[in-house]
Amino acid sequence: MRVIDAVSEGSGRIISWLFLCTVFSVFYEVVGRYFFNSPSSWGFEVSLYGSAAAIIIAGAYCTKHQSHIAITTLQEIVPVKARRGLKLFNLLFAAVVCAVMAWATAEWGWKALISWQRTGSAWNPPAPALVKPLIPLSFAMMFLQNIVNLCRVWKGTRDTSINSEIEV
Repeated sequence: MRVIDAVSEGSGRIISWLFLCTVFSVFYEVVGRYFFNSPSSWGFEVSLYGSAAAIIIAGAYCTKHQSHIAITTLQEIVPVKARRGLKLFNLLFAAVVCAVMAWATAEWGWKALISWQRTGSAWNPPAPALVKPLIPLSFAMMFLQNIVNLCRVWKGTRDTSINSEIEV
């Protein structure tokens, strides 16, 4: 459980730098385009694929910290004792969805990688070959992190890294 937590935490912290690099590439593109009338051929794709990779990889970090957007209306109206059951159901359901998505996207990601798929633009980088394989890997990591979170709720242990108002 600690290894999965560490990978989720580490990937989230590392990928935050990719967001920062994406911001700088957008800034460079805007300044070049609007102040010097000299747009780059790569600015849009760097920001697009950089953001995509960062968002994809951030899934496990968000799962670890339970920071995905959640609709908690039902959770708030049921008795406190029933909330644990709802939490277990939600984590199990999320784990199943992530496992199915990891399996469903694995071949697609693998084909993009082995064919070194490119964007087809003027710059034509192999960005799809690098980003598409991250999708099944991220779903697999979110699956594992949901299982870890499920075990914690099941055992009734509290992890300070998990933002949860549910009494376990």
